[in-house]
Amino acid sequence: MKHGVFILAFCALQLSIESQILQFSQVKLVATVETVPSNKVWKIEGFFPTTFSRYSSSSGVTEGHIYNLVVNGNNRPVGVSSFLTGHWGTSYAGNIGNFPLWIPAGTTLSAGSNVGEISVIEFTVIP
Repeated sequence: MKHGVFILAFCALQLSIESQILQFSQVKLVATVETVPSNKVWKIEGFFPTTFSRYSSSSGVTEGHIYNLVVNGNNRPVGVSSFLTGHWGTSYAGNIGNFPLWIPAGTTLSAGSNVGEISVIEFTVIP
């Protein structure tokens, strides 16, 4: 009997949730400020980095990168990497954010520091 009540409650919950379908619209490369149109969502797949900074010091040469996307006017770090050549050899460390990222209608997006273009897939939300 408990299982029957649970199944009935689960089915009622499913009927009350409004389902939506995402329909592919286009693939975009975003560099300057763009806004997700109404009835759309964007899936950020990744980005194309630009050249990076090089710093020289007495212990060697360090190249450092912080990758930012600008979301609603705020810098959002999505990756960092560094490369060091010094007296004791060469080392590299990097961490790129977890993609994909989803952003809803009305959100602004642009490339930030060390990011050339952002790879986006646009979907239309069909109720």
